[in-house]
Order: sequence, then C-alpha cells, then structure tokens
Amino acid sequence: MSFTEGLSGLHAASENLSVLGKNIANAATVGYKSSSIDFTNVLASHLNSANSGSGLQTGGAVLASNITQSFSQGAIMSNNTPLNAAINGQGMFVTYDPTLDQTSYTRNGQFIENTDGYLVNASGFQVMDINSTPINLSTYQIHPLSVQTKQVDVAAFTAPLSPYGTITFGGLVYTNTDGKTIGTAMAPSIVPSTIGTPSTRETDDVTFAHGMSAGDAITVAGLTFKANKDLTSTQIARAFANLSAGATTGPRTADGSYSGQLSSNFSSSAVYSAAGINGGSGDIVFFTATSMGAQPAITASALQGGVATIFAGLLAGDTAETIAARSAVSVANGGPANYALSSGIFTGKLGNFDTISVAGSTATSPSLLTTGTLGTSGPTTQIETLILSALSAGDTYAAGGLTFTATSNVTAAQLATAFNNKINTATSISSYGTWGGTKTAGTGGSGLGTSVMNGTDAINWSYAGDGIVSTRLISGVKTVSGVLGSSTTNTAISIAGTNAATTAAAQIEALTFSALSAGDTYSAGGLTFTATSNVTAAQLAADFYNKINTASSASIYGTWSGTKTAGTGGSGLGTAVMSGTDTVNWSYSGPGVVNARLISGLKTTSGAPSTYLGSKLTTEQLANISAVIVNHKNYGPENAIDINSYGFTSGSHSFVQTTTLGTDFAYLNTKAIDATGTIIGTYSDNSTYELGQIGIALIPSNVGLKALGNDSWVETAKSGVPLIAAANTLGRGTIVGSSVEASNVNQTTDMVGLLAAQQAYQASAQVVKIESQNYQTLIGMNG
Repeated sequence: MSFTEGLSGLHAASENLSVLGKNIANAATVGYKSSSIDFTNVLASHLNSANSGSGLQTGGAVLASNITQSFSQGAIMSNNTPLNAAINGQGMFVTYDPTLDQTSYTRNGQFIENTDGYLVNASGFQVMDINSTPINLSTYQIHPLSVQTKQVDVAAFTAPLSPYGTITFGGLVYTNTDGKTIGTAMAPSIVPSTIGTPSTRETDDVTFAHGMSAGDAITVAGLTFKANKDLTSTQIARAFANLSAGATTGPRTADGSYSGQLSSNFSSSAVYSAAGINGGSGDIVFFTATSMGAQPAITASALQGGVATIFAGLLAGDTAETIAARSAVSVANGGPANYALSSGIFTGKLGNFDTISVAGSTATSPSLLTTGTLGTSGPTTQIETLILSALSAGDTYAAGGLTFTATSNVTAAQLATAFNNKINTATSISSYGTWGGTKTAGTGGSGLGTSVMNGTDAINWSYAGDGIVSTRLISGVKTVSGVLGSSTTNTAISIAGTNAATTAAAQIEALTFSALSAGDTYSAGGLTFTATSNVTAAQLAADFYNKINTASSASIYGTWSGTKTAGTGGSGLGTAVMSGTDTVNWSYSGPGVVNARLISGLKTTSGAPSTYLGSKLTTEQLANISAVIVNHKNYGPENAIDINSYGFTSGSHSFVQTTTLGTDFAYLNTKAIDATGTIIGTYSDNSTYELGQIGIALIPSNVGLKALGNDSWVETAKSGVPLIAAANTLGRGTIVGSSVEASNVNQTTDMVGLLAAQQAYQASAQVVKIESQNYQTLIGMNG
C-alpha cells in the first residue's frame, strides 16, 4: 500500500504547490483573492478488529479535499486614474457581459471608459449602477443643463445729449451737429371723466404734460405719432386733436408721422388748457366714445427717443453708410427716416452686437366694476333711452303705442323732438308728418309716462310710475315705405325701476397691473412705486393692495412715494381688494356718482436699473433716463461695450450694465468618484454634474460564489441572491476613488508554505522511489 500512499502524497503536494504558486504569482493582481487547500486522509483497513473488538484504523492515501478562497480585504492603493475604484468594506462591484448576457461580481475596480462611453473593466464587462443599469458616460460630454446664450447689456443715458456733443458707442461715433438738445418723452395720462352708461357716452381726458424730442413717439388709443422735431406739450396735444374714430392720420404731419389707427370707439376734441379744466399743468384732449355705454379702456404709451434712440435699431458692424442705406429703404417703403441722420453724423464702426430701444411709458385706465350711487329714499321709476333715426317721406316710426308717418324727409333730431313733444303733450302735432295711436296707458310699469331729450337724436322715456318693469314697452319699429319688412330698435335701460329704496354705493374700479423691471415706476391714485428689482404683475398688485389699505406698508421690491388721493365720496379713494393675482378692485372713499375718475395707472419703463455699481441713481437721473439693449452676437460671456462722451456733452452721462451674462456649452473636463460611488463630472465652466452612481452588491455568502476567472465570480444557489444598492448603505462599504484594492495574498506565509509543500513533495517522491525499489527486489526474488 505504501506505493499508493506515496503517489497520493505526491499528487497532494503538487496541488498545494499549484495553489501557493498561483497566490504568489497574483500577489500584485488588483482585487485578487488568495486560495488555500484542505487535505484529508483515506482510511485503508481495520487491524485486529475481529479479535480485539476495537475500531483501530490505519491511514491510507491523502486527498486534496477542498480549495477555499479568502475574501478578506486587501490594502487600498491610490493612483492617478480617476475612474478606478476600491471598496473599503463589504460588497462587490457588479459587471455585465453583453455578449453572454451574464452578470458577474468583482473586487477589481480597474475601470475605464470604452469607445462607446460605457464604464467597463479590463474584460470589457459593463459596470452597473445602483439600478442594475450599465453606466454610460457618453451623454455627458456637454453639461446637460448648460445652454448657449448671448450676452445682453443695457446702455443707459441719464440726461439729454447737449448740442455738438459726441458719443462713442461700442466703436460707432455719433456727433450731434444741429445745435439742439436730444431729450426724452413721457406718456400722457388718461382719466375717464364721464362714465359710459346706457344713456351717456364715455369721455376720457388725455393730458399731455411733457414735451418730446425728435424721434420720440407717443401712442394714444392705437394711433402713434412720431415727432421729427422737438415739440412742446401743446404741439403734441394738437397732433391728437379733432380726430375722427378710426383715423389713421392727424393734423400735424408737418411735425411728424402717423402710424397705426385710432380706436373706432372714440373721436377726439380740440385742445384745452389743463389749468382751465382742473387746475393742472399741460394740455387736455377729450376722447369721447362714439356710442353710449361702457367702453373698452383706452391706453397711451410713449417710446423715448433721446440719446437711446440714436443707438437703437443698429445691426452688428453698422457704419454711417449702412445706417443711411437702411433709412433710405424705410422711406422708399413708406416708413420713417432715421431722424438721427438729420440731427448729426455717424463715423466709425459698431461692434459685433445689435441694439433695440426699451425705454417708454404706458398709461392704463381702469375698468368700471360698480357705478357709485347716492341711493334713493323710495321706489324708482324705470327710464329707457330710445335713439331715433332719420325717415324719408312715406316712412313710419312706431314706439310706445305712437306711430309717426313722415310726409317729408325727417332727420333723427327732428323725429326725436317730435316724439318728445307728443309723449308729453297728447295734442302735439308735427309739421313733418302725422300721428296715429296713443301712448301706452297703464300704471307703474304697465304704462308709459313723460320723456326728456338726451342729446339731439335720443329721448329718455319714463314709465307711468315706480316699480320693476316686467314687460318693456318702448322698442321702436321703423318701416320704410315701399320696402318689405321693418327694423326694430331696442331701448337701453338708463335707470331700472325698483319697488323699494336703493342703497348708496361707492364706485369700484378694477386696475390691472403689469410686470416691472428694476428702475421702472408705476403710479396710480396718487401713489408711485419705483422698482429696485424685477417685479411680477402679481407682486406689484399685492404691493399696491397692501399700500392702499395700509399707508405704512413697505415693499421688498421697491420704494413708495406720494399718498393715496384723499377726499370724501367720489373725490377721494378708499380701500381695495384683490381680484385674481394681478388686479385690484379699488373703491372710492364713499358713496356717490364719480364725475372725475382717479385711478388711472402710469407705468414708466426706464430700460435700466435704478442703481449702478451699488449706488442709487438720483431723481433727476431717473427722470431723464433712456436706455438701449445691446444683444451680443456670439455665445458666451463678453466684455461690456464701451461708451465715452466728448465735447459739449454736459449731462449726457452714460453707464453700461450686463443684465444677462452670455453662456456657452460647458464641456466635460475631468471625472472623479466619491465615497458613495457617484461619478462627478467637472466641466469647462467649473460646474459639476452627477454622471452616474456605481452600485455595490452585498452577497449573502461570498464563499458560495463560483469563480469565473479574471477576478470575477458568478452567483450560485449557495451564494444567495446578491442585493445591489448604493455604497455605505445597509452594511455595504464605501468607495474610494482613484484607488484600487490590492490582492490579499500574504507572501511571507505562502513562501513558508511553499517550502513546506516542496519538502512534502520531495518526501512523497522518495517514498515512491523506495517502494519502487522494493517492488524490483520482490520481482527479483521471484525470478
């Protein structure tokens, strides 16, 4: 048997040498886990068992029963490879072989990005994230949140340009040569002085209190007038005087040009001095509605010319020649000439940016919600307004039981007078025709009473007494002689009949706000708000609501000046309530009919902030400010444009601020892995972004894994199902970036074991040799 034991020992020693040799050979292999071999002997026979009854056994051959790997952690070694990673603690990296559709596990964190952008190991297996999805870095070469934007600057001029002054604007030079100051314009204010009702026409008082410079433009109710010379407030008012509804031009074409169209709902009056109307300054033009009843609010706005207009509407690279050529094309197409060319000369060349003007102001009249009333002490009689129309000889007109047949042509005014006379005097006759029928009789709302004239072509006709009218009686029917059919005109109720006293009520008007930029102002009802930061319409409405109701209220978005218009009844303003997010319903201070409305709003857009380099601009500077927006052509940050003034330019001070810094795409520069396994990209603009997160699998039993080779293992029934999650969770270790885990081989121990294994191998070989000699001897003896 010794020969067999020797051979088994020789084989076992060889296996041990192989395991130890593999350990020593992989001592420098990243993530390698050392192995050890277990031995057991094979029992050969029982000696003297029959006689002694004991279980004495003798050993037989040796067997290498198991090779076991140690999953103890190796030392963590740092390096300069950003996508290398080591696990400090429990867990394994998860990799996926797309060729074999196989998931494996490893401690070797030598990862790189392949040509397709996937994070892979040396075998090309894809590294999985915490959601078991392959990590692909190719989509992050440009920061996902980065955009290309072009820089926007605001160039503001805080005073007019003096005669013969010169300004250099981003390389383009303009010299004011005509000896006149170039200034600014303001929008006229709008106050509805007569409320439109079914029996009255609305009248809006438009007050012009400021002059305008050549190039300035003012718009009222849709019609725009752009001055070609400096004009006083009176001259501006004359430009909007005596206009017919829907007008597309006006009386002052020598002073400027018209564009747009006046609202078809309004016509305008002559010019009146504000001092003679309301004791104010400036000049007033009355805009009167063409029909009775409430009308859509009209608005007015001003586009500031001034210094800003000189440099508005320019294109990158403009020169005097290109500016003049565009002006000529505009004139040829029926548009205005560039007024700056008539006031001065351009030299030089504009930089790589375009410009637009943003300065101006807008007036807004409120919408009438509730008409103020004084109330009544008892029931009221209903009154309706009937508007008459002209008749030709032979035509008839019937209303309220009366029928008029024209014997000659009759104007609307003549017919209205004839009806008024007949209603009030049953025996009245007319020289224009004959009467038939009688006025509808009855009491209260079942019969008709007297009438009064309303203008020239309408009558206000009362019922016979107080009370609510269930069936109206006054519609007019016009029949044209010789023509089939007739036309009916319904009346408008000017005063509704009531069965009881009415309660006095304060008038309420709704004022809708718009957003402001820093430096803009909004005035209404005696209060003026100056924005120190950008303000939304909702924020502005809320601030006005607070200020109206609490005089001491302050705002984080701007500053207040002025006080709420005081007075009693309709001569002063009261409290307000919010309506939606951007509108306040503002009441007058008491009941009564309001003849002069007080709540029109005026928004002034400066186009520039109210502060510069931390210093607040003065009131004078803000009052004269005009601005132009500079849109740079290239993506990314740019240097703000240079503006310089020379010569006689006292007061034409300027400044430039960047309102939107240009940005460009941010490109991925470096990658790093943090303790949670998150791959963090750093971009060309120094921003960062999380590109992915390496998952860690926690294996229920590491020793149950099956070795796959290349420092990888696969799941088995003995290992249990691995659970993948983020590092440093539920017992998982942390991840160390730019590092790898060294092998856990103990070279000293394995070298000692190697020597012992070598001696065992030699001893087993000697046993085999001796047994071989013994066999030879036995063979010889038999011979």
